[in-house]
Amino acid sequence: MLHILEHTVFEDKQALVVEDDAHYLLALSSLLKGLKIHYKRNTTGANVLQQAQRVRPDFILLDMDLPDGDPFKIYERLREDGDLRHVPVIAIADGRLIEDLLPRILNSGFAGHISKPIPHRAFEDLLRRVLH
Repeated sequence: MLHILEHTVFEDKQALVVEDDAHYLLALSSLLKGLKIHYKRNTTGANVLQQAQRVRPDFILLDMDLPDGDPFKIYERLREDGDLRHVPVIAIADGRLIEDLLPRILNSGFAGHISKPIPHRAFEDLLRRVLH
């Protein structure tokens, strides 16, 4: 019963997932569905700001290795938008890239970061921390 109650924290939450890798997008979709989180996706990194303005997500998962966009510039544009400034952005990338970018991720003010492949419990714990 406690496990069911824990997930009610995430009900009615909306995420924007910016991820170009189909395998990881499927894995993230499964994790989000399991937590009852609604989501929209962006598979290229293009027009993230406009999509976020339409979707009004509770949080954004931002891949740090996108084909059509610098994730740090995307993050800066989100911070410059008055309505999106406070939306938590979580950096996601494979372990080596996260390690390489970690100082910059931390200095930029991302709400959190997580390595791929994304462990279910760590992901849930991170979301719980970021959304409270």
